[in-house]
Amino acid sequence: MTLSSGRKLLMAAGLSLAGFVAINLAGCNEPQEPAKPVDTSTTDIADATNYATLAADEVQHALNYADLQGVAVTTVYYCSSPAPLTTDTGKGSISVTVNDVDPAGRSTGDSYTTTYNQCVQFGRTLDGSSTFTIDALTGVPYSPAPAIWSIATTAESNMTITSTTSSRTEKSKYTFSNGSTDGVTYTKVAEGTSTGSVTRAAVTTAQSSNFKMTLAENHNTNLYTHTMLVDRKGGARGDVLIETPAPLVGPLGSFGRAPDSGSIKVTRTTVATATTPATKSITTITAIGGGNARVEVDSNGDGVIDTTTTVAWWVAVISLFI
Repeated sequence: MTLSSGRKLLMAAGLSLAGFVAINLAGCNEPQEPAKPVDTSTTDIADATNYATLAADEVQHALNYADLQGVAVTTVYYCSSPAPLTTDTGKGSISVTVNDVDPAGRSTGDSYTTTYNQCVQFGRTLDGSSTFTIDALTGVPYSPAPAIWSIATTAESNMTITSTTSSRTEKSKYTFSNGSTDGVTYTKVAEGTSTGSVTRAAVTTAQSSNFKMTLAENHNTNLYTHTMLVDRKGGARGDVLIETPAPLVGPLGSFGRAPDSGSIKVTRTTVATATTPATKSITTITAIGGGNARVEVDSNGDGVIDTTTTVAWWVAVISLFI
């Protein structure tokens, strides 16, 4: 799966939380063909990327079911199987149930549930389930301005993901909405929480996350405004708080590229252990135009900026998480 720099930022910040942020913001967009997944190394980000790929398939498939009416249909796909996923490889399966309530096509109450049954995919074994539901729908979603419409959805999951080196559990609930009440400003909102744990080398670490992201597109000013808050606790590199002290702002159609203004602040903290002291660092990147950013680093969290540099925006963003 090819990830934009924005998705890389969020993937590093929130594991499958981040994946759901990205793919379910997309899930409030016009349906499109899901990207092909790629193999990656056994890391937290790889787990998130691969899990998010499967979840993205679910959302896109759910939005593309338009020929069912008042029926629930279950389809079984086999894991690690060549397309069209109908060959039983002995590596588990994915059961997909689409419940399309009246009227036909997308409508309030439609749901899409996926159950993973010892599914071996991407070198990991997935068990559990996830459900995507359309909670409310008015007008004709995704009609261009000045059309007035809205859609609200919920995604819930309870998953266990096991690899040769780790086991991850996660229970999550996220809500997503998109639409406009005035035909001028169209606002996407994604927010939710997750709890779980990661076990490596017989050591289990509790993890939790919560996030909220908004993307407002104004067709009078031809500008977008983007804010985010991601609070992740218990990660391999400590706790991470990502926020936007000043909203990211840029021209319509350029979201995902360097904004014209705004800033992202990342605070990292670790808890002291028997061998290492507690640490705290704060990095703020501020868009200064021309695709560039000012990077200010407070290396010990004392409120004093230790270094200031100017680099390309996406170089600054990506460097926060590598």
